[in-house]
Amino acid sequence: MNANNKTDSIKKEKNMKKSRIISLAIVLSFCMLFVACATDSGASPDTSAPREPVTGTPITPEFLFPFLTGLEKPGAIPQGEYYIAFSVGDMGNSWCRTMLDDMISVGQQYTDQYGLKFEWVSANNNTTKQLSDIQSLIAKKPDLLIVAPYESEPLTVMVDWVNEAKIPLITVIENIDIAPDQATGYYVMNISIDCFMNGMINGLQVVRDLTERFGEPKGNIVEVAGILGATTSMQRSWGLNWILKDYPDIKIPIVREGAWEPNLSYQVGQDVMTATQPGFIDAVVASCDDSAFGFMEAVDVAGRKDDIDGNYYSSDGMVTALRKILDGDMRQTSEATPYFGWHAFEYAVQYLNGASIPEYCMMPQRNFIADTPEKYAALKEMVEYCEANDIEYMPVSTGKFDLFPQMSDEDFAKYYEVNGFFVNPIYGNFMPPYQIKN
Repeated sequence: MNANNKTDSIKKEKNMKKSRIISLAIVLSFCMLFVACATDSGASPDTSAPREPVTGTPITPEFLFPFLTGLEKPGAIPQGEYYIAFSVGDMGNSWCRTMLDDMISVGQQYTDQYGLKFEWVSANNNTTKQLSDIQSLIAKKPDLLIVAPYESEPLTVMVDWVNEAKIPLITVIENIDIAPDQATGYYVMNISIDCFMNGMINGLQVVRDLTERFGEPKGNIVEVAGILGATTSMQRSWGLNWILKDYPDIKIPIVREGAWEPNLSYQVGQDVMTATQPGFIDAVVASCDDSAFGFMEAVDVAGRKDDIDGNYYSSDGMVTALRKILDGDMRQTSEATPYFGWHAFEYAVQYLNGASIPEYCMMPQRNFIADTPEKYAALKEMVEYCEANDIEYMPVSTGKFDLFPQMSDEDFAKYYEVNGFFVNPIYGNFMPPYQIKN
């Protein structure tokens, strides 16, 4: 089979898969409509049992209150015997498994302390199954549905389903192809990671380091992207380039897809080492820690460790990456926490209690770097705690957000909140760097 035929075959296979998913979504939509028409004109009964006002200690810790944007009074206690259901799509890596474990743990705390019912189901990286899972959960009439979408476009149909069933929907981690502020009805909120901020944090530190090294902002960067075309990867790349647009002598001559996978990133590193001479690369910015690890290994095997000299920048905040920062093998990683439990349940309970919640919330994130003795000591303590307890991702409960801020107020005002509006693409008013005129 020649290359063109193979490409055509792959395209046909992808189109057939997409058609099957869309067809299933249409069929399931008709099923949801039939169920709605057969039960009280589509209105879902109130499954929460009223009870006397409840008092007690909030599940959400106070140190997170400043990060719970848009709430008048954080620390909600369920005022009813609520039933919350959760559908998770992606289970392909340790980050996703950590996220699910955290959601289950927090849900169990609400069950033990307040009698809240929590049910979850995993689609195991299968969009068709997740569509079916969501339909099954809606049929059980939860008070609120939380969904971590596996794919954006096919899962958008669930907005129609929750509207028909009158069940509030909160999405976490990923967005779907309609935003809460664009939707009408019961799609009330998205809680996500500020991946644009991840890229900006990397960019700001690269500029500082290259300026200190060369006396002026100049140098060559290799960018090891995630999956080209994926929202997370694009946002991190946009954030990086948004910073570098002001520094024309800092260039990115090589951009390769690492797909958030260490083995593929290792191959990328091999190719780059073959194609470049020592001294050409001044920094490596990877879309995630695993990609940084893979590229780093290829550099070491090629005998050019001293050539890069630990100037790796990435996102995630894996404990392994933080150990490498302490050892001088990496420079920085920008946090992308998998610990969504406290945020998701706080906003869900607030909404069910009748409070107003925002349409968006970004998870708190830290800029992990050991560029001062104080930061080094704190990071060492945090890493040793995680290593002793076999924790793979730095818990938000370790705190120190003031010591490891995502960026300064000055940088935030200059690059993020420009002329009174946010440039983050999640908010819908972002233009990629190549379209922006100074």
